[in-house]
Amino acid sequence: MGNILTQAARTARRDLSMYALEVDSAHGMVEAVGVYRQLVEPRRSYSFRTLGPFDWQRPPLIRRHELLTSDYVLFRPIDDASEVRRLTNTDLVDDRIAETQTIRAWLSRAGTQDGFEIVYSGSLRLARIVDVDAADRSFGELFSHHRWHETFETENRQPGWCLKRIWSTSARARPWAHAA
Repeated sequence: MGNILTQAARTARRDLSMYALEVDSAHGMVEAVGVYRQLVEPRRSYSFRTLGPFDWQRPPLIRRHELLTSDYVLFRPIDDASEVRRLTNTDLVDDRIAETQTIRAWLSRAGTQDGFEIVYSGSLRLARIVDVDAADRSFGELFSHHRWHETFETENRQPGWCLKRIWSTSARARPWAHAA
């Protein structure tokens, strides 16, 4: 998957961003490919950077605007349809673990109608955001069907589409420009 992202960055002729929903060794191996490309060829090659709920500066939280302004999302899909239904129908999402599981269930069902294109699917799934407005509408529907813990509710109440448009005209055009 790291090679898929590196090739996509080269094709786009810019660095890309990937939102990794979780922090574990599998997600880390994908992230390492991007870091490696940046170290080996810092001025000649485009690669990708990883964003996620853990930035060591703020409380761990899946942030709508960061997820939706990324080029790709990496997550562990939930293959069990009954588990997806259970998480989809759960009213209260009251902690970080429930938050991650509920977002995983949503992403596991997401498709082109939700603004996502599945690029790779296995034990991890890599989805490209192809329509940020559709993805934001889908996230809004997810958001409205649950009662979230206070931090998530406060951070993710507003739609993310306006941030995407602002970012696309400024930083996103060259989010991590190569050093001169």
